[in-house]
Amino acid sequence: EMQKKGWKNPAILKEYSEKTDAQSRHFKLNNGTAKSIIGASPVNYFDETSQQWKSIDNSFTETTEAFETKDGKYKTQIYKPEQAKKVRLTSGNIGLSWEYLGKFAQAPAVQTLSAAEQSAQPQTVLDVKTAREGDLQSKDGAAVYENADKDTDIEYIVHGGGVKENIIIKERAEEYKYLFALNTEGLKMRLSDDNGSLELYTESAGENGETVTKTEATIPAPFM
Repeated sequence: EMQKKGWKNPAILKEYSEKTDAQSRHFKLNNGTAKSIIGASPVNYFDETSQQWKSIDNSFTETTEAFETKDGKYKTQIYKPEQAKKVRLTSGNIGLSWEYLGKFAQAPAVQTLSAAEQSAQPQTVLDVKTAREGDLQSKDGAAVYENADKDTDIEYIVHGGGVKENIIIKERAEEYKYLFALNTEGLKMRLSDDNGSLELYTESAGENGETVTKTEATIPAPFM
């Protein structure tokens, strides 16, 4: 009976760390078999400081200004609405952030609202979902700016090595324009060869003095 139970519920003896990559981990079990866990998106990242693979943990911890992911190649911060409707990703000395400015085509300073219009605007609330809520996987994080603007929520899902932005429109409108300010830190930006995404890249000097570029992240074209 003990052997049967052990066979049904084998324990992990050790991990084959030399076989780990961005999307898989491999283990030796006590019943003489091996077990591989493979994800459709990245579940691990390579930590340059320790020179080893670590598990990505996109669940949130709260700070004074924002909610930030626990562990990964990039630290993702979702700022509290009283600070700004802003997302920031950083890794070492490079970073990328974008801030929602509003549903208008002109600069923020030009927008004027009457007192009645201002009082009618619903207050923006940041709703942060923790791991295992809804359809989130155990180490994903999600946050939504409820009432980011009139009839509009903005949702961010942090999954694997990326962030998915959803603009949720709750009523029909004459036009759908959403203005964001995009800021880069130590990164340059270019259009991809197929015009399908924006590439954020770094430049460094090669062995022969030539300029070497490395794509650090991409922003794919939006879709509805």
